[in-house]
Amino acid sequence: MIENEEYSAKLGKNEQYWEMRHKAGSVVNEQVSELCKISVNMMKKIKPVNEKQRILEIGFGDAKDASFFIDNGFIYFGTDISPTALRNAKDKLPTAEFIKGDTRLIGSYYPQCYFDLIFFRV
Repeated sequence: MIENEEYSAKLGKNEQYWEMRHKAGSVVNEQVSELCKISVNMMKKIKPVNEKQRILEIGFGDAKDASFFIDNGFIYFGTDISPTALRNAKDKLPTAEFIKGDTRLIGSYYPQCYFDLIFFRV
């Protein structure tokens, strides 16, 4: 991992920005993203549904896609930098694993090739 002051400052500003948006309730997606639906269909074709697949979502936000992944039988992990997003997601989906922090560090917590899919909604 490369750490520098400039990056840390940017990450801090991003955290403040997203925390403000989540507290204001302005990060609500009304529906599951099309990319999420496509990803689920693709993953079901690659691996049988009875084999649990692990999905990591970067920046889960309102956890709308997280619900969809879980409802479709996937083991869900998500990262976000907003403490409010984390609290809200944990309240909605207690079976999921939510991680607050810098996604660049995820390799410190899980072995290589642990996830079947890494999902990032742009």
